[in-house]
Amino acid sequence: MTSSHALTMDDLLQAWLPDFLIQRLSRDSGFLERDRKLDPVFLVWTLILGWTSGSTRSLSGLWRAYQRHLGCDCDRSSFYKRLNPSLLRLMRLLWPEVMRKHAPHQLGAFKDIVAIDSTILALYQRLVGDYPSCHEGKAACKLHVIMSLSRASPNRVLIDAGKAAEHKGWRLIGDWVKGHLFLMDLGYYDTWSFHRLASHGATFLTRVKKNCALKIVRDLSPGAGRRPQIEGETVSQALSRMTRQHVEFVVDVPVKLRGGRVKHYHWRVLAQKNAHTGTYHVYMTNAARALIDVDDVGELYALRWQIELLFKGLKSVGRLHHLPSRKPEVVKLLILSALMFVVLSGWLRKMLCSQDSRLVEGFMRTVLVLREHGETLLGELAQTRPRYRKRNGIEPFRAQCRDPNRYRKRAFCIAPIVEYSQLYTF
Repeated sequence: MTSSHALTMDDLLQAWLPDFLIQRLSRDSGFLERDRKLDPVFLVWTLILGWTSGSTRSLSGLWRAYQRHLGCDCDRSSFYKRLNPSLLRLMRLLWPEVMRKHAPHQLGAFKDIVAIDSTILALYQRLVGDYPSCHEGKAACKLHVIMSLSRASPNRVLIDAGKAAEHKGWRLIGDWVKGHLFLMDLGYYDTWSFHRLASHGATFLTRVKKNCALKIVRDLSPGAGRRPQIEGETVSQALSRMTRQHVEFVVDVPVKLRGGRVKHYHWRVLAQKNAHTGTYHVYMTNAARALIDVDDVGELYALRWQIELLFKGLKSVGRLHHLPSRKPEVVKLLILSALMFVVLSGWLRKMLCSQDSRLVEGFMRTVLVLREHGETLLGELAQTRPRYRKRNGIEPFRAQCRDPNRYRKRAFCIAPIVEYSQLYTF
């Protein structure tokens, strides 16, 4: 942890995303072909922090924030033109660089505990051809995220059409999952995907459906007393006869491989009875009993709730659901910017808060506080840029009050006398 008295916020932001890195990757991505009036470093920071002052996130709000803090004259159309595929390539190059600063902590026998989930984001109807929704004629995209629970930040992201199936998120799985523990809900229940995780050396913990038809091989339920003969029965049949608080089975899981061959796994099914409802919460894992015990499985699985908080932070605080563009590349650019904002929040929380104080300095509160301070931080970053110049606040205020679309019909739908009459209403 870095001492908050030794560094300023500017130093922390520079440590997270240095100027020289943005400059170098701007050239590598083709975004900065020659030295123009637009500052690529401050543009990146504007995308991450520039939306925090308005009630909604809009492209015109980003343009005004860029002008206001840097003190420059930037035409609105020129600013919009720079929100192009080359800027998206730049942000994609910056993403793994900032994620390297979030090295996960070794969590016992696991390299990291991660959760996978997805959320739906509504888009402009004109994007229905690129991102069709489950609702006919509507446009939406599905954001699949694999989140590291130890560092409270996403480490793998996939953007797909809104009507895409949940299992598309498994395309994020690769050799990197070795030694990781995956927590998943029923939306990602798929034995072929569990086989992929196991074959890559990963461990998983997932919820099991109520009508689970997997055959029981062995009963490992703890406790004394007589036991019913349940070997050969399905999990749902056995649970209907159980009265124990904790239940543990070994089940046979057949997985049909691509060549047509069927591979059989013996994995554990763990169940805990809810004291209030009397029903079982059932889970399945490929972990040994020494790694995940039936007594601890409920509390361990509850860690998955952090990814729900991540989506809540992205939407309610990070305004991820505000995607004001009809261009697919701009939509992806805004999604990636919102994710980087949340990653920055988690990194600042890690740097400024001790491990004990994080219990009272929560992740959601850190995201909210960063949003409230975003406008101030962006202004301080602007003062470090070579193109910064201090201007009289009246001049840019008047310039930004002018409607850039002065000839739209809506500009004449209310007679001027109506507007002037409001000045004399008591």
